[in-house]
Amino acid sequence: MENRGNSKNRIWVPPPQGSSTSLSGVADSYATFLEVPYPTQRTKFKQLLRSNRSAAEAEAAVFSLLRSQGLNPIPSDSPGIGGPDFFCMPKSGASFSVEVAHIDNSAVEERTGLKNDLNEGLQSFSGIQQNLWAKANSKVKQLQGQNIASVLAICVSHSYSPVLIGKTAAEWFMAGEPMISVPVGNSEGNPCQVADLHGAPFLKIECGTVQAVREEISAILLCALSNVQLSVIGMLHPSPFVPFDIHQLPEVPYLKLVWPVQNGKVCCEWVQCEVRAAEYLHQSVSLTNAELASGHF
Repeated sequence: MENRGNSKNRIWVPPPQGSSTSLSGVADSYATFLEVPYPTQRTKFKQLLRSNRSAAEAEAAVFSLLRSQGLNPIPSDSPGIGGPDFFCMPKSGASFSVEVAHIDNSAVEERTGLKNDLNEGLQSFSGIQQNLWAKANSKVKQLQGQNIASVLAICVSHSYSPVLIGKTAAEWFMAGEPMISVPVGNSEGNPCQVADLHGAPFLKIECGTVQAVREEISAILLCALSNVQLSVIGMLHPSPFVPFDIHQLPEVPYLKLVWPVQNGKVCCEWVQCEVRAAEYLHQSVSLTNAELASGHF
C-alpha cells in the first residue's frame, strides 16, 4: 500500500463560531424538531433515545451537521420499511442519502483495550478497523436500490475517537491494516509493506485481481463525536454506482484510491495535501421562521 499527496489544494474552513450546544442538547432539540413535521420518525427516535441514547445522539448530531451546512436533510427511515436515515436536497448540486451508524463504547473498549476515559501516559491499543468494516458491511442493504449517492456516517464517541478514526486509521481501513513482507531465502529481496485487503470496505481480491465491492456506498464519513463537536474525515469509493460530490461538504478531507489498481499496487491519496479533520460545533435543531410561516419543512 502506498500513500501519496495530491496537488489539488483546498483551503480548510474553520468551524462556525457562535453559540453551540451539548450533545445531549442536540438530541433533545432534534426530538422536539421532529414533533410536528415528522411525528412517525419522532416516535422511532424517542424509542432509540430510550434503548440506545449514544446511537440516538449520533443520529441527531449528524442531522444537525447536515442542516447547519445548508444540505436540507429530511428524515427518511420509515419504521418497518427501512432505508437510509436522511435524504439531503441541497440548493445546488445533486441530492444524496445519509445513513448513520454508531459503534458502542463497549465494543471499542473490547477491541482496543482502552477505557472510555483519557489517562495520562503512554497508551498502547489495537485499532477498530474490524468494527468499522462490520458497520459498513451491515449497512449495504439499507443503501441498495437508490439512484443517488449514498453516504455512510460511522460515529465513534469513545474518548480516544479522534485517534481511532483519524488520518492513519482511515488509511489502514481503506486498504486493510498494512503488514510487512520479508523475503525468505532470497538475498536480493527487501522487506516491503503489503496489504491483503482483509477488512477493506471497498476492495477485495478475486482471481488474483483487485476488484471493487459495496458500490452502494459512495463515501464513508468517519465521525469522532465529542460533547461539543463532530470531527469528520471522509473516504471515497473508487467506483461507486453513484459518486458523491465532495463539494457538498468541502471542509472534510477525503481519502481516495488511485483507480484502477495497477500491477497489484494499492495507492491511497488525500484530496488535499494538509489533512486535518473538519470540526463542526453541535448546533441545536429547530424550525426556522420561514419554515413555520410556510408550513413546508
